[in-house]
Amino acid sequence: MGGSGYIEDFQIERHYRDIRITSIYEGTSQMQLIAAVGGIIKGALIEARELLIIDSRNNKDKLELLKDYETRLQETIRFVQSETKEFFDYQTRTICDIAISIYFGYILLEESQKSEHKKAVAELYFAERLSLIDSLIKKAYLSKDIKTAILKEARNVPS
Repeated sequence: MGGSGYIEDFQIERHYRDIRITSIYEGTSQMQLIAAVGGIIKGALIEARELLIIDSRNNKDKLELLKDYETRLQETIRFVQSETKEFFDYQTRTICDIAISIYFGYILLEESQKSEHKKAVAELYFAERLSLIDSLIKKAYLSKDIKTAILKEARNVPS
């Protein structure tokens, strides 16, 4: 019996119930993203990196690459913060994705010191995944250009 009497059997009733709760879920997710970006802005990524033990002699190039991405992340955050609150809120997931990708790079570098298999995994990550950071950074900047173009086009359309 379980939910008998509490759960409706028809699709439309389920969709109606779910549509109301979905907005709550989305709001909660967005609040978590905003909180995460707040942590990134306050230096959580740097603090987490400093807790890791990475041999800088064997990983010099990769460490420099990750630190360069950290600098670019901070530049992207400053750019996004200089725009409207709505634009900032829209970009929170992108900022979190960039920070997480950088942090995973650091974790994999630390783990790569433990075995050849883990070293191979780290190499693969650096070869494939980190290029996505460039795409995410470009997305943050292009989103503003696209938004501006759409608003400009909307203003030029006769009513």
